[in-house]
Amino acid sequence: MKQAKNSTCYSLHRDKNILLYDGECGLCSRSIQFLLNRNPKALYFASLQSDVGLALLSEHGIAEQLDYVVYIRKGERNVPFLRSRALLSALSDLGGLWRITGVLRVLPSFLTDFLYNLVARNRHKLFAKRCMLPTQKTRHLFLDK
Repeated sequence: MKQAKNSTCYSLHRDKNILLYDGECGLCSRSIQFLLNRNPKALYFASLQSDVGLALLSEHGIAEQLDYVVYIRKGERNVPFLRSRALLSALSDLGGLWRITGVLRVLPSFLTDFLYNLVARNRHKLFAKRCMLPTQKTRHLFLDK
């Protein structure tokens, strides 16, 4: 596993909503594309395997996990969202009608995480490994350049 080079990543990106995703997952790549198509200014992205991703995990005391997404919301840096809460919070932060997804956060996390984990366990079988290359228009939203 790569070691994070930059341990001050948090201070560099504290003003951004950042979604950390598995850069080797086809479902994750499709999900990022989905988010970019809805509101390309709401979120920034970094793969969990990148130096930026590893540094952010380390700074928040999260073990280097590559099997779930992590969402770090500006203003709430001490409590990153994991798994289903990460996805629901990121969707809600897209704004507009997507804020409605925030209602799903009233469901117990053991239930939403059960569904999340079910998909996560099978994502490599269900979705071919696919590398998503950002366009010139969205490149600035990826922190692991």
